[in-house]
Amino acid sequence: MSYLPKRMAERTTWITKRVSAILAVVALSATPPPAAASPSGFCAELGGSWDQGSATCTSTATNAKHLTATLTARYPTDLIDDPTAGPVLQGFVRGLFERFGHPGDRLSQDGSVDLTYQTYEHPPATKSFVFTNDWYLGGPHPNDEIDAFTFDLARKKQLALADLFCTGTDTPRALFPFVKQYVQPQVDPRWVQPDGPGVTYASGYKAWALDGDDLVILMPDGRTGPVHAGAFTARIPLTALRPILREGGCST
Repeated sequence: MSYLPKRMAERTTWITKRVSAILAVVALSATPPPAAASPSGFCAELGGSWDQGSATCTSTATNAKHLTATLTARYPTDLIDDPTAGPVLQGFVRGLFERFGHPGDRLSQDGSVDLTYQTYEHPPATKSFVFTNDWYLGGPHPNDEIDAFTFDLARKKQLALADLFCTGTDTPRALFPFVKQYVQPQVDPRWVQPDGPGVTYASGYKAWALDGDDLVILMPDGRTGPVHAGAFTARIPLTALRPILREGGCST
């Protein structure tokens, strides 16, 4: 007679545990997912203040001499939490704030850092972002730098310049004849040669973008001087590059 109550007690315990487990799963599924990184939230992480109207993140820091450096950054708010582009763009902007957000005591007058960007698109789903960082933290002249990033959002991949070309292509050497042909304004070819002797503005063609049917090469990727002489752009039609383009059908 004692066997039946024992079986009933065991079954009651099993049902109770089963119901508890189901309720726990329901509770977890009802919990909203963690919020994606918003432009304002990311700016706050950087120690900046977000201006929604101008889509700008601004940070101000003062050194021991009471001199101030103001850092203003604009970045692609629609892709800051994208699983492909987001980590790269966040890392770049975060590095900028780490580099310039704490002015040293060598700063001899108030300074500024201003990051802006342009977006270029290439069908079907490739986007390029070209950032220009204009900064002046003392010294005889202002400076500017160019950083560019390209993403194939359909394939969820960041693209390197070499990814556009057939395997085994020496990309800088292969591009030089086209850069020389399409650079505007026309300049001494030695200035845009990737590995030429003397002065060169090529910077290894590191700053580039895909804009519609063109490959855009921006040179150099950094400048300093009183008049910022030597800023060149080569806009090369992709049709001219087709024999060596991966999309053109490589033999290897």
